[in-house]
Amino acid sequence: MILVVEDNALVAELFATALRNAGHLVEVAAAGSEALDILKSGDFALAFVDLSLPDMNGAEIVTAARQQGIAIPIFAVSGAASLIDAERLKSAGFTGDPISKPVRLSTLTAIAARFEASSGSHST
Repeated sequence: MILVVEDNALVAELFATALRNAGHLVEVAAAGSEALDILKSGDFALAFVDLSLPDMNGAEIVTAARQQGIAIPIFAVSGAASLIDAERLKSAGFTGDPISKPVRLSTLTAIAARFEASSGSHST
């Protein structure tokens, strides 16, 4: 299963629809605290986390997740170029290179396919 953490409802729905159309189970959270609760309660293969959310920033979310023992790949997503500092994001605990908006939906589905396959999660 994949978690999409995005406060813009339209963007969240676009991401979720693209991932579902590619055969993945997807859950969406609109805030950081909600995302952390969902991550603790579910079996996720990976997460895409927006860096600017109403209650927490993406670095706070990934740091809290790592402190709670959540070791899944978590990718940073942002439309604010000023927030995308790859080294800072990696040191916070994000996986791979940050993803800039506008996002090619094929980028999300390719990452999802790679990480769900390696985690042993099942797509539907």
